[in-house]
Amino acid sequence: DVQVRNEATLQVEVPGGIRSGQTLRMDGEGAPGENGGPNGDLLVEIQIEEHEVFERDGDDLRLRHPISFPQAVFGDTVEIETLDGSVEMDVPAGTQSGETFRLRGKGMPRLRRRGHGDLYVQVRIVTPDSLNDEQREALEAFAEAGGEEIDVEKGFFEKLKRSF
Repeated sequence: DVQVRNEATLQVEVPGGIRSGQTLRMDGEGAPGENGGPNGDLLVEIQIEEHEVFERDGDDLRLRHPISFPQAVFGDTVEIETLDGSVEMDVPAGTQSGETFRLRGKGMPRLRRRGHGDLYVQVRIVTPDSLNDEQREALEAFAEAGGEEIDVEKGFFEKLKRSF
């Protein structure tokens, strides 16, 4: 009885929402059965690559999104990238850095069930690394209005860093 090793290329339909470590069974695509019996099944173990933008948490996705100091203070509407295109998200006035907002139904499709998980967007306030003269004067005036003494020689942001 001679056994021949054979290599084949198969097309596999991967269902939306599948997770790393889960297995797909392809009936009759495995090794030939003994004594001319039917072929066995082929088991395909799935490994999901990490995404460059989204972090997966079950059916939910997580995302960090930068906002500016004025957007955090005054509120704004920002464009958020989702799996099916961008959507608008409201950032309320007074938002703090690290605050998380939930976009319902914008996460991963639920495997063999209806609906999608949620997308959690954590906002981060980005500190500018350079200011023009008008911005610098406005920020110094803002700090002084709050009772902070500004030593321009040492730099406004150095003073702020020491206060945290």
